[in-house]
Amino acid sequence: MVKMDQQLIECRSDKIVNIPKTLKIKKSEIIMDIEVGKCFARDNKEVYPYWVSFDPNKGHLNYHIVPKNRNIDIEDIKICIENRIKDEDLEWIITKKTQGQGCAAGHRWIEVDVAKDSFILAFQTLAFDENNILNCYLDKIQFYKFPKNVNGPNYINYEKNRLNVLYPKIGNGERIEGINPEYPEQRVIVTNTQLELESSKEEIVEKFVAFIKENTLNLPISMSLEKFVDSCNNYKKPFLEDNGGDLEAKKLADVFTGSCTPCTNKGSLENICFYQKFKKYIDKEGNYRFLQNESIVAKIDAQEPYLENSILNQKWHVLIALLAFLDIASFEEDCKNCKVLEQWNIGKIKEIRIERGKRTPIETTVIGSEKNKHYTSVLMNKWILAAIENQYLK
Repeated sequence: MVKMDQQLIECRSDKIVNIPKTLKIKKSEIIMDIEVGKCFARDNKEVYPYWVSFDPNKGHLNYHIVPKNRNIDIEDIKICIENRIKDEDLEWIITKKTQGQGCAAGHRWIEVDVAKDSFILAFQTLAFDENNILNCYLDKIQFYKFPKNVNGPNYINYEKNRLNVLYPKIGNGERIEGINPEYPEQRVIVTNTQLELESSKEEIVEKFVAFIKENTLNLPISMSLEKFVDSCNNYKKPFLEDNGGDLEAKKLADVFTGSCTPCTNKGSLENICFYQKFKKYIDKEGNYRFLQNESIVAKIDAQEPYLENSILNQKWHVLIALLAFLDIASFEEDCKNCKVLEQWNIGKIKEIRIERGKRTPIETTVIGSEKNKHYTSVLMNKWILAAIENQYLK
């Protein structure tokens, strides 16, 4: 963690802090055109003294507009959340961090970790006013969700070299969402509430727990083939990452693109055999209609396994490189008794089961009438999680 840059922190009771308009991160000039404003009490009067600052942490910038001294007791609310977690037997972990450090010591929050996400109950609201200035409104409660690998909702879009600051406009119920490209399977959410520090602890906890549940995928999930394919079809965002793995899928992709033949060592006999049968079932749009159920269609151009920047398309990987492979091996007349493809013949696909994983964010298993197959790739599972979150958490 990069420590807060003390040279960029000044007390607003004396003068306006000089936060730069650009910052160099990972050798990129990041544009930071955010105007940071003031700290307001509940009566909308400016609080003195207070600090305005930001801290670079793993390339993600968090703004702080914080009173120098703030004494509020949130222990009862934290205990109430802990008891709720125990009573419902939830696999949530409440952290012990309830205030910032150094010049951010005036911040107060309660943090709950659920799987790979952090959920924050903040006892101040950072929001943009009508002039697009970022202010802090004390004692107005705000909820956050973001990947726990980072320390805040803001993220950098390196394609545009801009800092995305995910704070809403001021107002009850205002909400903003985003997708941090480094964690595309975990949606970032910041929402203003109608709650204040003086609200009852029961109401605060009830609404915070509801926020967590609404934005947490309830795993395990059992999906039919039709529902799974539909979830995949409805997810449009490509994954612009490649961990250097997925080598077996790339061998198949090379067969699809015609960049290898049976005589080369880039492909394999089963890949060639599969492709020769599979291409008969590709329609004029390049989509694949499942033999198990012809009403189910994988809506992706099967002839285009790579994205424009030569990264394997994880949607193709999920729907074609495994799911259609299993369908052809199990139902195509010439293939279902073929020795070359027999390990892929799992019979009728009865369900796709998705549960929490140890090595990957989730583990996805295709349950067949004869045997099961797993989605083994880390990136496949990340993409599947994003696709089903898109379906369930709209």
